[in-house]
Amino acid sequence: MNTLVLCVVWTVASFSFYFIEFYMNLVPTNNLYLLSGIIGAADMIGGCLFLFLVQYFSFKRVLLRVFALMTVASFTLYVAVFNLDPDAELSSFLNISLALLVFLIRLSATISFAMAYYGTAAITPPKVVSTVYSITNVTCRAFTMFAPFIANTSSDPIIFVTVLAILAFISSFFITTDTRNAEF
Repeated sequence: MNTLVLCVVWTVASFSFYFIEFYMNLVPTNNLYLLSGIIGAADMIGGCLFLFLVQYFSFKRVLLRVFALMTVASFTLYVAVFNLDPDAELSSFLNISLALLVFLIRLSATISFAMAYYGTAAITPPKVVSTVYSITNVTCRAFTMFAPFIANTSSDPIIFVTVLAILAFISSFFITTDTRNAEF
């Protein structure tokens, strides 16, 4: 069961991480360079937060919170962009709000990506960890290949991240950290 859950975690982390790079061009903000800087900041802060989170919280607890954050941020961005008048000029508040939502999505993707690496090694028995890494990586790469296509061809592509984040949130409940009798 853990291998299946890790496949979902890896897939959602990888898909959302790379999806934001392609979706960034579609976010109706006034400054694409601001979004690029915010994504870079989210990556740096996410890496530091990951180090803090793994010391004080369980793998399962961090995943649940990170995917909940990704779900809320991506759905809020979906609602904001969906209700935006394409001809209207963006206010400073709306511009900053959209950038903040992109930041939160990328931050949660960065932390979930780091947690996928950490969790695979932490909850998998040592004699099968390389096999589990192979299975999870093949699965996530197969789905992540569609991230640029979905980001550029769908009418409301951010909803895919929302649905995947909900799937990862639900599947995170099924992680078992006691691997003595676990079946892989």
